[in-house]
Amino acid sequence: MGGGSGCGEKRGFSKVHGRHMDGAWAVHMTSLEIIGIFALLMLNIGLTILLAREGALKVLEAVQELDSNLATALQGLGDAGPVSLEGVNPIQMAIAQWIGATATARANTIDATVTTKTGADGRFVKKMLEDA
Repeated sequence: MGGGSGCGEKRGFSKVHGRHMDGAWAVHMTSLEIIGIFALLMLNIGLTILLAREGALKVLEAVQELDSNLATALQGLGDAGPVSLEGVNPIQMAIAQWIGATATARANTIDATVTTKTGADGRFVKKMLEDA
């Protein structure tokens, strides 16, 4: 039957302006189709630039509003006078002091073991570094 797809196509020819040439499909477009695709690409690029510009303006407005709100909040804190914070938990303070004291004590202590050797006459024997 010609080896086609069974849809009335001839072998080597497609319904979408294509021709089979040396094992590869070649698509032949008219100049109107090329101009249409080019116009769509330019429209896409233009809309992308427009959306990027609008997004950047929105971000700039949001940052300026945040800056204004933050300045107002800080001004309100300054006008209210000193802020009273909750006192320090005495248990936490005791634990912090204990940790600090333990760290200081360990930093000033050297764990060492001193061993001595005595000779046959009962005198201490001089130990050389190589003997260690």
